[in-house]
Amino acid sequence: TLAEEISSQKDFNHGIFDGGDPEFTRFTVKDYEIREEAVIASRSNFYLPFPMLDLGNQQLKTLIGAPPSYEIIPNDTRENKEARIILQLFSGGKRALFLTTASDFLKTYPKSQYDEIIRYMTADTHESMWREKNSVADFETAMSQYQLLTEKYPDSPVSSRTLLYMGYAYVERGDSFGALKAFQRFLRLHPESKHVDRVNIAIAEAYLKLNRYDETLALLEQIEKTARTAKAKHEAAFRKGNIFFRKRDWNESIKQYQAAIAKYPEATSNFPNAYYNIAEAQFRLGQHRASLDSYRKFLVKFPDHEHGGYAMTRMGELLGVLGADPKRAQGAFLESFFRYRATPGAGVARIRTLTSRMPEMKDKELAAALHEIKELTEKYTNSPSVDEKKAKEKEEAAKHAVATESTKAPEGGEHGGAAEGAEVRGPASEHAAASSSSERFIGLPERKPELPGIAEFTTLLLADGWTARKEYDSAAKDLVAYYQQNPQSPNKDRITTRIVNNMTLGIREAVEKGDFMEGLRRYSKNSSGWLKNANRIDVRYDVARSYEQAGVLKEAATVYRECVKSLAEIKSAGKEKEQAVFENLPKADQLNLRLAAVAAKDKDFAQAGAHLRNISSSPALTEPEQIERAEVSAEVAEARGQANEARKYLSDLIKAWRGDAELTSPLHLRIAKLDGAKKNFKDADEHLAKIVALRTAGGRVSDDVYANALELRGDLMSQRGKPVEAIKTYRDLIEQFDDKRPLSSVRYRLGQLLHQTGDLKSAQAAWGELTPERDGLWARLATEQMQGAQWQKEYKKYLSRIPAAADLRK
Repeated sequence: TLAEEISSQKDFNHGIFDGGDPEFTRFTVKDYEIREEAVIASRSNFYLPFPMLDLGNQQLKTLIGAPPSYEIIPNDTRENKEARIILQLFSGGKRALFLTTASDFLKTYPKSQYDEIIRYMTADTHESMWREKNSVADFETAMSQYQLLTEKYPDSPVSSRTLLYMGYAYVERGDSFGALKAFQRFLRLHPESKHVDRVNIAIAEAYLKLNRYDETLALLEQIEKTARTAKAKHEAAFRKGNIFFRKRDWNESIKQYQAAIAKYPEATSNFPNAYYNIAEAQFRLGQHRASLDSYRKFLVKFPDHEHGGYAMTRMGELLGVLGADPKRAQGAFLESFFRYRATPGAGVARIRTLTSRMPEMKDKELAAALHEIKELTEKYTNSPSVDEKKAKEKEEAAKHAVATESTKAPEGGEHGGAAEGAEVRGPASEHAAASSSSERFIGLPERKPELPGIAEFTTLLLADGWTARKEYDSAAKDLVAYYQQNPQSPNKDRITTRIVNNMTLGIREAVEKGDFMEGLRRYSKNSSGWLKNANRIDVRYDVARSYEQAGVLKEAATVYRECVKSLAEIKSAGKEKEQAVFENLPKADQLNLRLAAVAAKDKDFAQAGAHLRNISSSPALTEPEQIERAEVSAEVAEARGQANEARKYLSDLIKAWRGDAELTSPLHLRIAKLDGAKKNFKDADEHLAKIVALRTAGGRVSDDVYANALELRGDLMSQRGKPVEAIKTYRDLIEQFDDKRPLSSVRYRLGQLLHQTGDLKSAQAAWGELTPERDGLWARLATEQMQGAQWQKEYKKYLSRIPAAADLRK
């Protein structure tokens, strides 16, 4: 097996071996797992364009690791002694003292036999200071001095090495013109050097960075044909794809990489750029499935490459694009972060992980996450203080101006080579290198890893996180602020779409809560701005729902009809499926239900019936909407005098219902009303008892339905001649909804029942709760009843003695 083969080789040159899953099959996606909706939705997302995997150039590190060695043969002259002291200062790393002493020495001995060695050591000192501090001033000083030395001492044993070093140093600095100048001079002076192939490849790389694509391709093709070594031919072939990747010609770049792999299969282990760049090019082309497989191949072959963080993070993104289980995508991000923690790709994975978890975070955890995201963003953002950096570099340049001037080679120098007793050797042997100062092995200046677009990427992800937390105002606020600062962003459509979406969701949230005033306020606030040209059906639908809740029925019906028309238009244009991904589009059945409900509330039952008939036999309605449909249907049937048909429809629906039983409480209430109207008190009470039982068990029975059920039950008990049960029910209703609902009529009826049962004191207490200011007519009726009851009480003894008042005693 592959696992056994890799394990037996014990070759870790290309990364960490994953014995449990060496082929990373955990990141594969089956055909049936791909969801078209997810692919469509991904078009609104922003994915960072990860950088091309460039092969780079290791020659500079090689040259740094094998520096030239300097030796001065002792003699008794003062000049020799001073020169040897300067060499000791150089070898001991006493930079400041060395530079000062060397400058004084060259002034004292302008024609010294040690001129070459002193000047090379001076240049090397500035070069090492550049690598330690990344100072532009030191770099320019060193290069200027190297240039003068190669011109003054062309036959020096380190001349060719110096030219090579200058070229590769300029490449490292990103100065392609400087690199070309140094390399071309090297080729003129050393056409037979063993380094010619490598220099030509470096020249091709410089051409590429200058966007001189044709020259780059021509030179690489020439190298592939005429190079002295197979390694150079291979590298030239595998670098050709980089040209087209830089040109953003993704198809041709893939073609070139695949041709190199097919032509030189034995060399593929040395060129990770082919595998990685193929995957990224496929991603840019939207070939998501192929890109996922290519990234997987890259990780199988180069699991510990520094671009592995990019690869694994991109695989997580691709899993999301293709519609795989979100947990798998999160698993890829977590693995990327822990496996490649120090790389920019892992940083992107971490940002994705944190923002995806925002909905479940508590305040303290959220604050820590936001802080970490900010730090990661700043870490991979272009330096904001460019002017300050330039000012600092100018200051450093001024500090070295004196030293630079004093160490320049005099024009028309007389010395054409190294003096007797002063030897400058080529790359040092191990012994010589060990004798050099440790400062000469300082690595290259550490470059700040940068990801163009990371600030925008983070802004969008954070906004999505706020949206997932249902903090729509926070999301919209951040997006608007970013858009105002970056109005020309290439992703402005994605930004504005999110702004509108969050405003829409804010309106919907208010409507869902029944707060139609807040919904209309939000719409009015943005209708002339962000929502003006949005042309979203879901916005108009939620506005219509607000009108409906506010009782503005005609306006609601007008907007609902506009939505029906717009929905039909996008359906006929074949855009319904795609638009439904980006909007919460209402279904045609939902719109017909709303139109039916509005018509029924406006007592236009004929129109309500017409809209109900437009609802399909298998409606795409939610469970609450199915219940509402039944209620409206029953109401229309009652209005037509078809009470029996209405009751049958409701009963059949309850029997066939397989959803949440608590949602059927409105249906039980309406059946109870129908049964009560027909004096079917027993059946009516059974339905009311079910509502009470659901509420008592903690079910989600609305206050309106429960209160109406108690009131109806009290009324029916009174009609059945059961005043005790009716009194108990009315009291339960008043106790639970005293401050929530208008219960004036219920109090009056309660007082009546109590009076009828002879409990005059309780009746007076019930009626006494009614006030003229609040309860109007019911309070006046109660007052009259109490006055009559008091008169009967006071004159009862007289009435009992008058035969003619027998009827009044009843």
